[in-house]
Amino acid sequence: MIRTINRWLILALVVILLCGLILIVFTAQRADTLQREKLLTETRLIQSGIPSGNLQRLNGSESDLASQEYLAVKEELIRVRHADPQIRFSYVLGQRPDKTIFFIVDSEPPWSEDYSAPGDPYPEASATLLDVFLSGDETTEGPLTDRWGTWVSGIVPLTDATTGNVIAVFGTDVDASDWNRQILIACGPAIIGTLLLILLVLIFFYVLDRNEREMQEREVSESAVRESEERFRMLFFENPSPIFIFEIPSGSVAFVNKKFVSLMGLPEDEIIGKKFFELGIQQDPADQDRLTPLVLNNTFANDLEFRVTHKDGTRSIFLISGRLVSLQKKPHCVTIMQDVSELKAVEEELHYYSTELGRYSTMLARTNDKLNLLNDITRHDILNQLTAISGYLDLMKGKFSDPELQEIIDRVIPAANTIYKQISFTKDYQDIGSQSAQWYNLRKVITSAAAELPLSSVSVIVAFDDLELYADPLLEKVFYTLLENALRHGRTVTTVEFSCERSGNALKVICQDNGVGVPIEYKDAIFQRAYFHHTGFGLYLSRTILGITGIEIRETGIPGKGARFEIIAQADSFRVAGAG
Repeated sequence: MIRTINRWLILALVVILLCGLILIVFTAQRADTLQREKLLTETRLIQSGIPSGNLQRLNGSESDLASQEYLAVKEELIRVRHADPQIRFSYVLGQRPDKTIFFIVDSEPPWSEDYSAPGDPYPEASATLLDVFLSGDETTEGPLTDRWGTWVSGIVPLTDATTGNVIAVFGTDVDASDWNRQILIACGPAIIGTLLLILLVLIFFYVLDRNEREMQEREVSESAVRESEERFRMLFFENPSPIFIFEIPSGSVAFVNKKFVSLMGLPEDEIIGKKFFELGIQQDPADQDRLTPLVLNNTFANDLEFRVTHKDGTRSIFLISGRLVSLQKKPHCVTIMQDVSELKAVEEELHYYSTELGRYSTMLARTNDKLNLLNDITRHDILNQLTAISGYLDLMKGKFSDPELQEIIDRVIPAANTIYKQISFTKDYQDIGSQSAQWYNLRKVITSAAAELPLSSVSVIVAFDDLELYADPLLEKVFYTLLENALRHGRTVTTVEFSCERSGNALKVICQDNGVGVPIEYKDAIFQRAYFHHTGFGLYLSRTILGITGIEIRETGIPGKGARFEIIAQADSFRVAGAG
């Protein structure tokens, strides 16, 4: 429809412009014709006051200046010039036998810059002017331009009264700009009328277009409203949750959906208009009074717990949420009910099992403490006995020189030492994982571990500040082992540097020393249980401690250039303190 309006608008504007242009051209031509008739009439009237006999006595030379006839004609032309300001020039022109045109007399005084003396040629003479000398017909011409400007001229022949021959031509000049201004003024009503008509048409089509757009927008809005209503109706009536709308403050139910009707077990017409507790299923009538103030004060209320009893005696727990809306200019509350009976039952069951789990955990912790105590006592007794055995073996080795006995003693002593170390290992191992993992600042952990070792000749460098690892509380023992190993086995170690670098989503914490390094054949073996005999704690336990929170450790150094241990933590096991 809008495209049709635009086509009609363009057509109407084209027609109006064409008609307006025709009217303006016609008016301009008509005004020009009338002005020419007026100019010719005035020229004719002025010419009638000039005696042709006087002109016949003038020959177009300087001798005419003293002639009474010349002076009489010039005085008449000057008078006419002052009497009609619209006429800028008036003059009498003659034609010589060679067809050249010259001035006989003009209306300008001798001191004027525009003055032409008798006999001065007029080379700008037009064909129209020359034709007047031949035909004797009066006419108008112009606008034409000469040395004095651009003019519209009225030309009337002066004839011999006896013979009728043209003896001279009388002319008057009107400034072309004044002439055109008069034509423009005459065309003003046509121009204004055309513009007004265009304006009226534009206003008409604008109003028509606006009305059409408003109609379309209204149709779109009405369609959107219908779609919204249909969507709301579908969401409201087909919603799997019970929904009802009640009026505030009366509490009367105004609308219900299918699920609510099914929940109530009543026909819809028996529900509408009643308060919720009047439906006979609510345990606490004050529940609705609790919901209404919240909705009025906050425009909404979320997850209020309602306990209801159904007609068959079963009980349910609902979470009710309400929103304040306006229907028919009255406040209402849209209320959605969510049956959480099963969820509550599961929560209670989870709470029961959580309590039981806590109780069993406490019992397990107590049992573990008792076992640890028993282990400590047993370990202490075994170690005491091993100490005694080792002492007796040393005494026997010094007292008896029997080679066979000495060989047996040499075999028994290492076995006793191995048993001693294995029993000591159980003391270290039982503490791993006994407490919850925490976040630890690595700089503080490394500094604390270094303080327990004689590192006066070794420079320990930590190249990070706020890096934290999520690890077992025995994390310090890991770095103690790394430093102790560097001090014990590095031989030429003077520097141990701790740094870090990203590797994808993981982080590498690097411990690098400048000692002799780890031989290639021992890079895996040093993390085996059998290899920790030199330290009393060992890299085996270090790997176990780190592995509790998924952290890995490996040795990647170059033999002869120092040991390099890489501790690899995944994204959930490291962080930078204070970072967003």
